[in-house]
This record gives sequence, C-alpha cells and structure tokens, in this order.
Amino acid sequence: QIIEEFMIMFNATVTAIKDDKKLTSLDKAEAVASLSDSYIKITKAATTMSPRLHKITVALEVIKDYTDMVYQEFPQLAGPVIETLEHFANLVQEKYG
Repeated sequence: QIIEEFMIMFNATVTAIKDDKKLTSLDKAEAVASLSDSYIKITKAATTMSPRLHKITVALEVIKDYTDMVYQEFPQLAGPVIETLEHFANLVQEKYG
C-alpha cells in the first residue's frame, strides 16, 4: 500500500515538474533523478517482502541510471528524455507494479 501511494505521488510530481514552465530542462532532470532515487530506496526496503517488487525496483534503477547519464553527458536532451521517461515509467508500473 505504501508503495502504491508513493507511486501515485511520484507520477503526479513528475507530471507537475514536466508541466512547470519556470523550470529549466536541467532543473527538471535533477528533480526527476532525486524523486527516482527516493522511489528506489522505498522499493528496496519493500522488496524483501515481494519478488515482484524486486523486478520493479531493478527496472526503476535502470531508468534512474539512464536519467543520470543523460543529465551528465547530454544535458541538452534532458527535457525530451523526461517526457518519454514519464510514459515509460507508467508502462513499467503496469507491467511489474
């Protein structure tokens, strides 16, 4: 239940970040990376109780690693990457969540 509630807040926050015209692409990438890190920590704590959560944790770690790499090596692509990752995170949640 905690994971589900956090996922709802996570998705709402990512959408708000994406839609915020005041934030730069780099600010958006930093915010999403920070949120992803928090999500990973929460799901790691819960994975001991469910192998299914382990799969989603691994998937989200890969998403975070990819986001970090884009932010560090290709900051000019951060905005479009955030837009596609929001959709992809929803697909991962549907498949593994």
